[in-house]
Amino acid sequence: MSAANSVAGFSMRSDNASSSTTPLDWRLVAAFSGATVLIHFLTNGAYGYFRDELYFMACGEHLSWGYVDLPPMVAAIARLSRATMGDSLFSIRFFPALAGGATVALTGVFAWELGGARFAQFLAMLTAMVTPIFLGLDTILTMNAFDPIFWMGCAWALIRIVKSGDPRWWLMFGISAGLGLENKESILFFGGCVLLALMLTPQREVIFNRWFLLGGLIAVVLAMPTAIWQALHHFPMLEELSNVKASNKNTTLTMRSFFSGQIIQLNPFSAPIWIGGVYFSCSRREGNDFASSDSPTSCYGSRSSYCGARFTTSRRSTR
Repeated sequence: MSAANSVAGFSMRSDNASSSTTPLDWRLVAAFSGATVLIHFLTNGAYGYFRDELYFMACGEHLSWGYVDLPPMVAAIARLSRATMGDSLFSIRFFPALAGGATVALTGVFAWELGGARFAQFLAMLTAMVTPIFLGLDTILTMNAFDPIFWMGCAWALIRIVKSGDPRWWLMFGISAGLGLENKESILFFGGCVLLALMLTPQREVIFNRWFLLGGLIAVVLAMPTAIWQALHHFPMLEELSNVKASNKNTTLTMRSFFSGQIIQLNPFSAPIWIGGVYFSCSRREGNDFASSDSPTSCYGSRSSYCGARFTTSRRSTR
């Protein structure tokens, strides 16, 4: 057993065995990500400031390691946008547009990582580009515009760990998770789901090494300033969340309404693709090795979309 293909004493399949024989089409990735950014540049000034954007701009005038209801990243982005480009709608929404392009690009990269040829990469990025929830969120300055990048950064690291057997990718996982925590705390749900999924699958061995601990340490260090700020101020975010819950501001969803909402938000016409992605991850041999990274990211659609694109092209190739 070579050191390159082993982690903590167990063997993993080689990188070449799971990679597509087709190289990643960077021109296609650049075309889709560029088109996505252009769509937002041409449309994100069609209406005025969203109220949350005004709040983020105000927070940016008083930079801190934490706020009552959000980590510091979006406030810092608002401050940077205004300092470099002014107060225009285009300025405030410039970085969310870039984030939208990055999300689409990563979707194409993931399709390739899972063995997808050029058509799979095309189909995955097309599905991500026309996803309504992405088109909406990436049009305004919001934490949710940047959230998928950090989630997908973690998922990409996990896929690389499984494919290559190189545990050093846990460092990238930790960096993505730590920066994600400075953007929005919901990535904690992602991390918890990933850990649970790994423990319930044969890939659980990837966590039994020092690189896993180092990645976790990196995430903790990056998130520590905001955690300390919350502690010094008696955790106002917990109080704010409690107040929101008591006010009935949030909509209560049933299991049925939640899943029907996913179909609408991810584009009903794209549903066969991402549903095929769920099937690919859970039922096909090629997707089983990566099933642990599927469930947490399904709410964003990209993970299932590129799995679905891979499944669609594999069906075409067997006919």
